[in-house]
Amino acid sequence: MSTLTPEELAQQEHYDNIGAAYNLHYADDWSLRYRERFFHAPLIKGLDLSGLRVLDAMAGAGEASSYLIAQGAEATGLHISPIPMSFYQENCPE
Repeated sequence: MSTLTPEELAQQEHYDNIGAAYNLHYADDWSLRYRERFFHAPLIKGLDLSGLRVLDAMAGAGEASSYLIAQGAEATGLHISPIPMSFYQENCPE
């Protein structure tokens, strides 16, 4: 594993500290519906994602990956903190 810069360590610590609360507020049903209707769906409108491999950088708990997987994509999520990645693995186990 590579050595993190001081800035990356600060970012990792930040998400370690807020990861659970962030997931609670960002992944509620209304937030998910809002992003699906006004962000995700318009972003990929007209695109066939079947079988495409997508990298979800700073993936959080996998909200975007979950949507893309539902559209047929194969998503891989990355995050600097293990806290959001634990939620990601629950939401996108494959």
